[in-house]
Order: sequence, then structure tokens, then C-alpha cells
Amino acid sequence: MPRRRAVLGLSLSIVGLALLSASLFSSSSSFATGPGSVTRQRGEAVAMRAKRLDTTPRKEGLSPFYSTLDRERLARKRRESREEMRERKKVGLPQSTLNYEMLPSVEDIYSREFSGNGTSDPIGGRKRYTIHVLYKHDPAKSGPAALKKNMLEYISFFKYRMSCRSVEARAQLSPHDLRSAVTTLEYPMKEYGEVPKGQKIKKEFQKAIWVKFDFYAPPNAIDYIKTRIYKDNAILRHMVLGHTREFHYLGEDNELHL
Repeated sequence: MPRRRAVLGLSLSIVGLALLSASLFSSSSSFATGPGSVTRQRGEAVAMRAKRLDTTPRKEGLSPFYSTLDRERLARKRRESREEMRERKKVGLPQSTLNYEMLPSVEDIYSREFSGNGTSDPIGGRKRYTIHVLYKHDPAKSGPAALKKNMLEYISFFKYRMSCRSVEARAQLSPHDLRSAVTTLEYPMKEYGEVPKGQKIKKEFQKAIWVKFDFYAPPNAIDYIKTRIYKDNAILRHMVLGHTREFHYLGEDNELHL
């Protein structure tokens, strides 16, 4: 009997709480709506807040994420692709120019090591790189002769120490200083390397000379090239760009393209 009474009392208390919450909800809703307003059911209110279906026809090909220039560029690209396909069908399939007789053995390729001298090392395994270098512009200490000497030293280092091929170095004009040979930097920069003798801190430079190096190099040679650049007091900044993704394209350092 005591257990049944406890269960009955608990159920009566739950029913009382439900009735109390219902009365509070009805009073609050009547207060919010006001005496003069009409009280709507819950389903009607939800149905009224639903978004209407937009049945207006949309113009095909006009995406809000593309501008007019983008559409013209894509249309021009598709037109060029169609014309290229027509020309290919007229000419026919190109003949393969790869000479597999000159390809070395697999054992030779996997065990190949570069000696450092690019003129004597065999062809193959090098990637195309471009290094943009900003030399500090210090007319008091360095001039065109010093810059030329530094560039020749790097070319020799690439060819005879890093086994690089097709090394080219060219001084670039400034992109925003009226095509000047001296480039104005966005912010003052300090030189690489250790602090020069006789100085406590490194000097800051606002102007530099932009030089671009293009070459073929073994992938592991880039780490040694960066180490040398970071030790050079004549350089302010540099950036390395790699261009080779796969070796089966023409122009890459591959024995099959000989």
C-alpha cells in the first residue's frame, strides 16, 4: 500500500505541473497578443512564416558568381578548344618521337648520382626552377661591377657544384618605378648572413636590384642553394619557384626527349 500511494502521489504532481504550465502559456499568449487581437493556432502561425516558392523563370547561363569578362573568357576558351579539335581531326594523330633505344637501364636510373659538374653528368632527373633574388642597392660599396661578379659566381656555383643545366641570369626592371633598374621596396629590409665586421646591427635598405635565375637542377640541390643564399650579405630576399610537375612533357630533362 505505501508504494502504491507514493506512485499515485507522483502521478498527481506531474498532472498538476502540466496544468500549471498550460495555464501560464495561455495567459502569456493572451498578454502578448492583447485583448483586441485574434489568437491563432500554432499550425497557422508556422504556415504563415513559411517562405513562398519562387516560380519566376531564371535566365540560363547568367550565374551571379561570374562577371561578363569571365563569361567572355570561358566562351573564348571553349571556341579555341573546338577549333583545336577540328585541326587535330584534319591532321590526324601525332607520331611519337620518343626514342626508347637511348633510354638507360632501370638500375642506372635508380642508382644515379650527380657529381656536381653539370657539363659531365648525364641528362635526366633535373627539374626546372626559377629563383627571384633582391640584391641590396648600396652605391657606396657595391655597384654594377660587384653585382655582375656576384651573379657570375652563382652561375658557376650552379653549373660546377650543383650539377645544374641551362643556367640563365637576367636583371629585371622595376615593375612600379617607371621601369627603372632599381626597385623600391614596400618596407625596409635587412641583408642576409651574419652581421658585417665593425657593425653591431644590420643596416636597412629601401631599394634593391631584382635578378632572376632560370635553370635545371636536381631536387636536392635546392637546399644547398638556399643555404648559400642565406649566408650572402649582398641579398635581401629571394623566392624559389618550381615548374616541373611530370617528366613526360616536352622540355623537361628526360632522356626520352633527346
